[in-house]
Amino acid sequence: MQKTLFCICFMASLLLPCNATAMPGRDNTEYIAADSIVVCTMLAEAKKQPAETNWMMFFASRFLDKPYKSHTLDQNSEEKLVVNTREVDCTTFIEQICALSHCMLRNETDFSAFCKHLRNIRYADGVIDYCKRNHYFTLWIKNNCNNGYITPVTLPSEKGFRAHKTLNINYMSTHTESYAMLRNNSQRIARIKDMEGSLSGSVVTYIPKQSLRNHSLLKEYISDGDIIVILTSIKGLDTSHIGMACWRDGKLYMLHASSRHKRVLIEPEPLHTYMMKQPKQTGIMVVRGGIMVNG
Repeated sequence: MQKTLFCICFMASLLLPCNATAMPGRDNTEYIAADSIVVCTMLAEAKKQPAETNWMMFFASRFLDKPYKSHTLDQNSEEKLVVNTREVDCTTFIEQICALSHCMLRNETDFSAFCKHLRNIRYADGVIDYCKRNHYFTLWIKNNCNNGYITPVTLPSEKGFRAHKTLNINYMSTHTESYAMLRNNSQRIARIKDMEGSLSGSVVTYIPKQSLRNHSLLKEYISDGDIIVILTSIKGLDTSHIGMACWRDGKLYMLHASSRHKRVLIEPEPLHTYMMKQPKQTGIMVVRGGIMVNG
């Protein structure tokens, strides 16, 4: 049975418009044949859709019910570009959707193009290096705004709809035992501290979670497929979770890879209700992906 399945996957990969066999070893990318097949199949399906398709929502729908798994990027002793479409966490879910969307915006349908975009989204300067990975999501936002993969969403100016937070980032360097690649590695810890220092002192603007009940106002600013970034009060951290905006019956929900539900889904409760039950979640930032920012 296993031999038969391997043959089916191998033959399918030969029929798809992607270079699935040249990636490993050449540019430090890790995946299995099923991942390249999934990517190429989704891109081929997307190519048949209208040009005005909301690519973020289109690709997110293809991940619904995929299993949740944490730490999928941290299974190796040295950093690699991990492509795993079979199981995702909240960040790898969003990263892969962004990469797929930008393939369509550039009329690219091959696996190597997807890997290129994923590398540029996940790492500062597109360099596969543990210490250049966008570990903190405020850094992820900063770098991907700079490289044109996302753009900030203007927040409501009405009273109570904007709050500010000054970042004090040090969680990774003060919890090195939680990160396999930082344990007993003083050089990496020093580089992570430098990265944390570059973020600390920055001020971010966000919508407090109490204001998320005003769905009619939010509808003017937040669109389906926008990336929802949840801030946290946990010491040393900036954010704790991310997902995508999804409007249903005039209410804002979150489509995300959920550790609680163990899969990708549209959260059953509206975002305001969901967040009010999470005492350490303080509010949201919003950015927009799936659009051509600077050509």
